[in-house]
Amino acid sequence: MRSERAGQVVLGNRALIKTERTQFAFLIPDGLRMVVNKEQRKLVLVNTANAPVITLMIRETAEGETPVEPKAAELKQTVFSEHPGATILEEFSLSAGGTAGPAIEFEWTMTAGQRVPTNRRVLRVLLGTALVEFQRTSPADQKADPEWQFNSVLVTFRSAPADANLDTPPLSDKM
Repeated sequence: MRSERAGQVVLGNRALIKTERTQFAFLIPDGLRMVVNKEQRKLVLVNTANAPVITLMIRETAEGETPVEPKAAELKQTVFSEHPGATILEEFSLSAGGTAGPAIEFEWTMTAGQRVPTNRRVLRVLLGTALVEFQRTSPADQKADPEWQFNSVLVTFRSAPADANLDTPPLSDKM
């Protein structure tokens, strides 16, 4: 993580991720902090209550294999296999890193001690040799709260080959 500054003022924090063949960067939205699970190739942005808000999973294609574009039908199948009884609210396309991919928003009831109606938005996008999955999770009645944070990650997300220059536009303190 790198803090972006204008003099003594911290303008924001930028997450920097590097895999064998690809590097990524995005701005971490205010109010969230980053937790990394290297074994699962998962990065989770949690809020002040330590609840996961945004999850990124990166799966790089093995050397010599051809990357496969994500399909909406596969995403939908994953939703139903991981969350039986889920209700699909919307299927659409979103972009991250300048590339569009299939997205889905759904609700299910999480049963971790108590029954909590939960909303999730998922985007899968192929960036170079890596399939990147973005998830936004929230209680169903509070989905608007983390939506701006999710959109901020998508809009500021950048990728480049590991040996190339990663274009991360500087932040400005000017209005």
